[in-house]
Amino acid sequence: MPRRILSFIADLQAERILGALALLAIFLVMLAGVVLRYGFSISLTWYEEFCRYGLILITALGIGAGLKNRTHILIDTGYMPERLRRAAALLAYGVTLVFLCYLAWYAFGLANTLRTSRSPALQLPTAWFYTAFAVLSVVGVVRILERAIRARKGS
Repeated sequence: MPRRILSFIADLQAERILGALALLAIFLVMLAGVVLRYGFSISLTWYEEFCRYGLILITALGIGAGLKNRTHILIDTGYMPERLRRAAALLAYGVTLVFLCYLAWYAFGLANTLRTSRSPALQLPTAWFYTAFAVLSVVGVVRILERAIRARKGS
């Protein structure tokens, strides 16, 4: 049963799909904002803020996607002895895990502190954005644990 759960999580492409949809939404909103501003002299007050928060969301989605696909910056340990390579991988997983846990904890705390604050143009609760970042940090924790389990099993 745990193997099936791990396999399901590994095959899930939610970060990539949501990231692509967010990028498409940013592109369309930015295009509409530019066309309306320079083509029709109509200025939208909210499109820049929408795009900024969209880029923040894409960045947070990239945490889990990068960890899943091993596309974050890393140091090649292929020439290290096997024992040292495993120790370096364990250290890297540990540091990443601690960082992501701290990031999630801090973002949840910030969301709680700013729960009554609203964004200037969209008038959305700013806690949503910090909560999304915290949740996606937890997704990163799941991805790093998945990576560590697979590395331990040797696959």
